[in-house]
Amino acid sequence: MDTIRILFQVDSEGVNALLNIAICDDMAVLREILDAVINEYAAKNNMLCSIKQFESGEALVEEYKRCGGGFH
Repeated sequence: MDTIRILFQVDSEGVNALLNIAICDDMAVLREILDAVINEYAAKNNMLCSIKQFESGEALVEEYKRCGGGFH
């Protein structure tokens, strides 16, 4: 498995910001594996993240548009 590097921002008080992560893959099993790996990494590193899975690029773009140009 490739190494996953996660970059995150720290707010002005030094508290971890919430990471909004989109996983896009047509294979559900791969999305689930990546979701689990990210959640495990985040837990071990005291990071907060919100993960959304998409089965296609089209679904990801539709959600992006629906949220007004961002993910929440």
